[in-house]
Order: sequence, then C-alpha cells, then structure tokens
Amino acid sequence: MTDRPTAVPPGTRILHVGMHKTATTVIQNAARAHRDDMWRHGAWYPGHGKDHIDETRALWQDSASAEVEEANEDRWQDFAAELSRNPDRRTLVSAEHLAGLSEANRRRLVAAAGGEPHIVITARPLAAMLPSIWQQIVKERREVSFETWLEKIFAEPRKRHFVRAFWQRHDLGALAEGWARVTSPDRVTIVMLDKRRPQLLYDAFEGFLGMPEGSLVTEGLDAYRSNRGLSVEEVDLLRRVNRQLDGAANAGGHYYRLVRNGMVGGMQLCRRPGPEEGVLAVPERFMDLATDAARDAIAQIRATGVRVIGDLDTYAEPSRPATVETFEPRDIGTDVLVEALAGIVASSTRSGVGFERAPMREGAERFVGAKAQAVPIEPHDGTVTLTFGGAPDAVATAADAVAAVGDAAAVAIALPHLSDEVFGAWEHALARGEERPFDAWLAWAASREAWGARGALADPGALASVVAALRDARPDADVSVGLVPEDGGCLPGPVASVLGRVGARSARRGIAVDEYEELIAGALASLKAGDGGRSPLTEPLTGGLLEDYRAARGAALAQLPDGLMPEEGQAWAKQQAVMPTEVPTERIRTVAAASLCVGAILASRDAYEAAHRHPDDALAASAAPGAARPRSVPQPSRLPSPIRRLLRATRGR
Repeated sequence: MTDRPTAVPPGTRILHVGMHKTATTVIQNAARAHRDDMWRHGAWYPGHGKDHIDETRALWQDSASAEVEEANEDRWQDFAAELSRNPDRRTLVSAEHLAGLSEANRRRLVAAAGGEPHIVITARPLAAMLPSIWQQIVKERREVSFETWLEKIFAEPRKRHFVRAFWQRHDLGALAEGWARVTSPDRVTIVMLDKRRPQLLYDAFEGFLGMPEGSLVTEGLDAYRSNRGLSVEEVDLLRRVNRQLDGAANAGGHYYRLVRNGMVGGMQLCRRPGPEEGVLAVPERFMDLATDAARDAIAQIRATGVRVIGDLDTYAEPSRPATVETFEPRDIGTDVLVEALAGIVASSTRSGVGFERAPMREGAERFVGAKAQAVPIEPHDGTVTLTFGGAPDAVATAADAVAAVGDAAAVAIALPHLSDEVFGAWEHALARGEERPFDAWLAWAASREAWGARGALADPGALASVVAALRDARPDADVSVGLVPEDGGCLPGPVASVLGRVGARSARRGIAVDEYEELIAGALASLKAGDGGRSPLTEPLTGGLLEDYRAARGAALAQLPDGLMPEEGQAWAKQQAVMPTEVPTERIRTVAAASLCVGAILASRDAYEAAHRHPDDALAASAAPGAARPRSVPQPSRLPSPIRRLLRATRGR
C-alpha cells in the first residue's frame, strides 16, 4: 500500500480512463466544482461540462451513421486541439468509457495528449462492482435479469460480442497491461478504492495534480448527481418499464429525458431506500467465479509492474450476501412508484429532476390553466358514441358533445351505470391531482354544487341540453340514448393512493393542469390495458349520499323527448352504487407500477412529438405555463366493450 502520490511534472496530461462504477462521477463532479481552484494551483480541467465522454465519443462509440461518425470525429478533433493548449499545466481528462478502447484508439488518445501522459485507472472489488455495472446496463434500456447477465458474463466464451464488450471494459489486469503497452508501466497507476479510507480517492487525484490536501473534496453532492445505486425494488421497476417500452421511447432523446433523468432521477433524488427493499449482491453460486477472475487480474497486474495506490488484494474480496431472496419482486413499495411517476411528471413539464426547478409554493394555486376543449371523435361505421358522465373520456356539456361528434351521421349517447359514473369521475379527479381519499372526495363530488365540475359527477340536468344541442347542430343525424351495462370494477386502492400522492408532489408548481392530466390519463390507460387496471374489491355505498343524484337522474330522463329512451332506460334513475373496499396501500404489483410509468412516458413522448410536428398549434403552445392542451378522446376502436355493445344495439334499431 502506497501513500499519497507526488505530483506529475507540469504539462502532463492525466488520463482518467475509468473503470465504470468506480466513483468516476465523484471525481468528475469535484473537478467541475473546483475548476477555478485547479487553475489557481497550476492544474486544468478542460471543457465546461462534468466529464469528457462526449468529447471522446469518436474513440469509444460505434457510430450509427456516417453523419454521426463525422460529427463525433469533428468534436474529437476540436478536443484534441484544445488539449494542446496550456502546455505548462497539469491537465485532467476523465471519461470512464475510455477504459475499453481498442489499442489503436488508446494510441490516438495518448498521441493527442502529447508528451508523456499518465494513465489513472480507478477500481474497487470486482464482486462489489458487478451489481452496479448491471444496474448501469439496465439504465441503458436493457431488461436482462441480474442472474441471467451473470451467467452470460461468466459462462459464455469471452469472444462473444456481449461478453467481450464487458471484459474489455472490466478486466482490470488486461486494462493495466494494455495501457502500459501504449505508454509504459511507470506511467500507469491503479487507484484501489476502499470504503474504510474514503479520503484515498481525493488524495490520489490531489497528489497527481499538485493540489493541497482536501482541495477537491466536494460536500453535499446529492444522490442523483452522485448516481446512487438503486435498490432491488427500484431497479426491477426500471427493468420492467424497459420491457414494456420495448424501444418505444428510444428515438428523439425521450428515454434519457423521461426515464434516466425523470423516473430514475426522481427516485434517486427524492427518496432513500429502506433495507426492506433489498441490496443487490452477487449470488453465492457466482462468487467463486468472480473471485477467481479477480485473482487472475491481480496476478497479471503484478506481472505488468504498474503502480498501485491502495490494497490490490481487495479486488478479489467477496461481496456481502444479498439481503433479499429474489431480485425480481412481485410487488414493490408504493413510495417507490410515487417518486418514479412524479419524476416523469417533473421531467415532462420541464420542472427539473424531482421538481428541483419548480419548488413547492405554499399558498399558490393548485396547478394552473384553463379547461381543454373536446376534439372530434372518429366515427365508427358512421356513428359516434359519446359517454355522458364525469369520466376523463366522457362528455358532460352540450358544447363538448357538439365538438366531439363532428359531422357524424349518427350519435349514440351512452349512459353509464351509477357505479361506473362514480368510479369514472374518481379517476378523472385523480388525473387532475386530487389528494383527498375517496370518501372525502365523493362527499364533494356528489354535492349539487359540484355537479358538472371537472373531477366531479356529471350534472344529470345537462343530458337534455346535450341531446337538444346535438339535434340542433346535426339535424340530419340519428341521435339515440341507451344504458351501458355495469363494468363492475374500480381503480385498485394502491393505484389511487399513488396518484393522490403524486398529485400532492406535483401541485402548486406552476404546472398546467391539462398537461398533468394528459400524463396521468396516459398512465391509467396503460394500466387498464393490462391485467391490473381494475379491482373487484367493492362494497355497497350506503348513507344516502347519492339520493339527490339519483333523483336528478330521474328528472333528467323526464326531460328527454318521447321515444328517445327505451323503457328499460328508466333504471338509470334507480341504480345503486358501490365503493372501493378499503385495502392496504403500502405495496403495489410491480407490473402494474411499470404500466403506469410507461403510460405516462408514452403520453409525454406523443405530446412532445405532436408539438414539434405542429409548432403553431395549441399543443405546442402548452409549453407555456398555464396553457391549455387539447383533451385526448379514445377512438372507437379502443372503446370499452359495454359501449361497443351499445353501439351495435343502436345500429340495429
């Protein structure tokens, strides 16, 4: 074990080439934060960003096209020219992707550095690195499980592309030998990190750069910028989101914006995982393979003769045992999902990671913006079906109804069962940031003063005006009214709890309410398209809370033109409602959690792409705080099955 290194000669370029997941982010953030201090002490950190990954992309990335390759090469040439400046200063270049360069590109980097550059490789025990490396792979859109990945790494031949790429970056012995070959062993140093000696990392770089002790130490780096590791529950949610997305957010930078910065950034910045969520560790059946590979690397390093700061033997230390029985939990804590979904909302609404650019403003209005207008629904066989009610995809006013039917030849007005009206309005309220529990919300939503408000029950008295307005606007259209059979399910309790908490996290931050609603509506649509969107756990709603509402339904039917509503339709005024059964809300099925996140991600992607395709329309204008957005209405091909049955019935009359 050696002490703090002496400074390299003035003018030396220090090339910090990784490895991945060895506190490279810590050193890069420290160098960025102390650029001025480095300059005062005769050192230099080129550029303006955190690291030099983009500047060196031409060396380590296989380009997808000739155009990208040319752009990467131009940026590299500019950076190489920049490195030739300030020849009297000790200069730090840091990019963990440089670890796995081919020998030809190593020589290009060394030549660009000029003189006699010094290579620094940071490392920590291999068994401890493996979970972090796998997590990073999952953050790059992969869905492979941890154990499957380990099997590939240790069981498959190293010449296979995936396995070769891993060991090219993470075989410490081969890295030391390869970099010594293009420089010399005395100009390669391995810094072995040690949790028992956290100062060792700073000491090493301060020593190389000739800076005073403690001058690079950076306090208060948050968990997002230090790239804290994810818990078992957090990373499994991410892996399932990747699986459901299946590449749908890859283009246009949406994945990085909404998943890496949004979902992952929100979890990292806004929560601290508890021990019950599990810590990833190499399973026992792989431990011998990991330690054997590390011992081989240690022997190779010692034979190479490169310098080592720290205890090289720790590279072969076994990791602590895993704290959970499975790395693929069936369910996760709802607080994990709250921060993941809130992170997507924050990124989508340009509010920064975890809303850091839009802090909560006490006393401010909850959300902002005006009501969005309905948009025309595409007719199905010449008929448009409208659901009358308070659900997000329903119409509750004459103006919305007329706007939605366009020039359809026939209009079928579907009257939902009372339970479905209640649950639909509840979902609408949650999509608009409702924080109150169901019973408190319903006490407001069922009051006569609230009828017709967004997020409340529809005003039954508006039904006659909807029919009259449609007949006036489309006198040649066939307008009919019919009941929809009861759907018989409610939003699962954990989902409602999560949405209420996300609404609380998002409120009073200057977000346009219709922009927020579009994201949550997308989340709910994705959830309901799968198996976990409805819960059968309901119980009768007692207490007379809906007596006035049933009476108003009866009065509304009496105002309809004779013959418009079939006799059985009178049951609409006598229906009984159910309410969600109270259930534990601390945990949620992982697949349902992933569906909610994916729906919000795709809704944000679609809105962004639509805005950039049509820069003058209202969707693009919604980028301004408080602006309204057109409301999405399901197309007939996606209508719920009870409404499709009603549609077939009206066509048969």
